[in-house]
Amino acid sequence: MLARNAVGRDRFTRSACAGLFFLASGGTVGFADPDGQAELPFRPASCRISVIPKAGFAWVTICASRGEAVATLERFGPAGHDLVMLDEARMRLSVGKSHDNDLVLDGDAAASRVHAVLERVGPAWCITDVGSTNGTMVNGERLFAPRTLSDRDEILIGRTRLVLHDPVANGDVTTEPLRQAPARTPGEQRVLVELCRPVLSGQVFTSASSVHSMADALFVTESAVKQHLDRMYDKFGIDPRPGESRRVLLANQAIQTGAVTLRDLQPPSK
Repeated sequence: MLARNAVGRDRFTRSACAGLFFLASGGTVGFADPDGQAELPFRPASCRISVIPKAGFAWVTICASRGEAVATLERFGPAGHDLVMLDEARMRLSVGKSHDNDLVLDGDAAASRVHAVLERVGPAWCITDVGSTNGTMVNGERLFAPRTLSDRDEILIGRTRLVLHDPVANGDVTTEPLRQAPARTPGEQRVLVELCRPVLSGQVFTSASSVHSMADALFVTESAVKQHLDRMYDKFGIDPRPGESRRVLLANQAIQTGAVTLRDLQPPSK
């Protein structure tokens, strides 16, 4: 629940089994029990607290003893505005309006009893909707699968908005997208499969099937195989550097894009 001090500044709280963290008057970080009755200075030996002025209120950065910032969720909802510190030791946190959840969305009738799950997976926090009635949104997109969260991502659950603050998960590292396989004729696909046949050796391509061996396997002329290959060099954007084989590059592209699978290379069952 959101509390205000004598000068009207918001206190940021953290709902947890141990109690509530909040920012009290004068920028002092304090502690309160779940009922908000006892307020004591919060000075854990394992954490360092930094208070940073921000647009009329103070922002709290909590650092563990190893010097890494602890991820937090800034919560805006029917119960007020507070700060939730994510406990990495627990690894999995349930979110919903039931008081049996790890993160309880008090007063949010639009949230489901058990709405979503936050999980620590490797270096990042991930969120999964667990079949809620109104769904879970991340940056305006509804979730249909688990989603890895980055710093400043906005999660909407019911009428509650959660903003992740996790400097470690800044989203700067991106994954290089793989090229999609272009459309192919049935004849081109048969040639492509024969070209990739050496992959059954279990090694990365250092050679590909020869034009002669492909023609023999497909009972066509070498000229027909070459015509198919020429068209696929263009379709797959094969542009070799000096000394590189176009057939080897095409075979690797076919495997990497999924144009040819290991199932395609297996001999037909009798």
